Amino acid sequence: ESDYPVHSSRWLRSNLASRRDWSRLYIEPKCTARGGRSKWYWWSQGEPVASCGSRHEPLPVRGMTFPEEEMEAKGFKFAHSSEWMILTREVAEYATHPGLADYRRLMSMHAAVDEIFWATMVINVPNFSQGISQQQWFMHWTKGTSGHSPDVLTDSSLPRIMKNREKYLFLRKVDEVASNKLLNQIDEFNKNDELSKTNDRDDTSTHEWKWRNAVPCGSVPSGSSSQPAPWPPPPASKALPSPAPPAESPLLSITRGVEGSGSVGSSSGGSSGSSGG
Repeated sequence: ESDYPVHSSRWLRSNLASRRDWSRLYIEPKCTARGGRSKWYWWSQGEPVASCGSRHEPLPVRGMTFPEEEMEAKGFKFAHSSEWMILTREVAEYATHPGLADYRRLMSMHAAVDEIFWATMVINVPNFSQGISQQQWFMHWTKGTSGHSPDVLTDSSLPRIMKNREKYLFLRKVDEVASNKLLNQIDEFNKNDELSKTNDRDDTSTHEWKWRNAVPCGSVPSGSSSQPAPWPPPPASKALPSPAPPAESPLLSITRGVEGSGSVGSSSGGSSGSSGG
C-alpha cells in the first residue's frame, strides 16, 4: 500500500515551481468568524498524552486537560489538517526554530498532534504572507467506518478524481493488485498530458485555501492574537514572524520536571504531520 501521483512528474515539478512560496496543506479551523464550529472527533478528547521517548507506550494523563480553552481565551486559534502535505522550506524552518520549543512540547501532548500541529501553527503566525493551497491527496473512507486509515482505491474512484483532477496531487492509498486498473488509467492520462502539454497551467492560486476566517473559540480579548513574539524569526529567504507563545500550562511544568529522565510528549497518533496509515 502506498501513494501514487495523479499527474506526470513534469506537471508536478511545474506546479510546485510556479508557486514556490505556497504550501499544499488542508486546513479546517476549529471555529470560524461566521460562527462555524468543527465537529472533528479529537476536539472532544481533552486528556493530554505523555510518554518517555520510545521506551513506553503513550498514555493519557488522567485528571488533567489539554489547555485549549485557556489558550483560546488568550487569542490562540486551533485547526486540524490532513497528515499528508507539502510544506515550503520557510514553514519547515519556522517550525523547528528554538523559539517554538514550548509550542512543540505542548502540542506534542495532544492526542491528535499529527493532525493539528501544522495547521494550528500556520493560522497563528501573525501577518503570514505565504500561500496555502487546497491541492491535496485524494482519499476515501467508506461511510460508517471509523478506521484511521483510508480505503484502498479502485477504478470506481476514477470519476471523482477526474472531476477535479487539478485539485489532487497524489492518491492514497493504492495497492498493486486491487488498484491495478485505476493506476493503469491514471498512467494513460499522464502519458497523454506529457504528449499534449495541455495540463501545464498553474492551478495553485485557483485552489487557495480560505482559512483566514479562523478565530479562537469563545471570548477573545481585544488584540490578544497579535501579541509580539519575544524571539527573533528563523533565518530564511522569506522569514515568517513568530507567533505569540502558547498559554502557560501545568503540562509544561511536567515536561521540565522530567528532563534528563526522558521526554514527555509523543503522540499516540504517530509522527507530526507527514505520514499515516
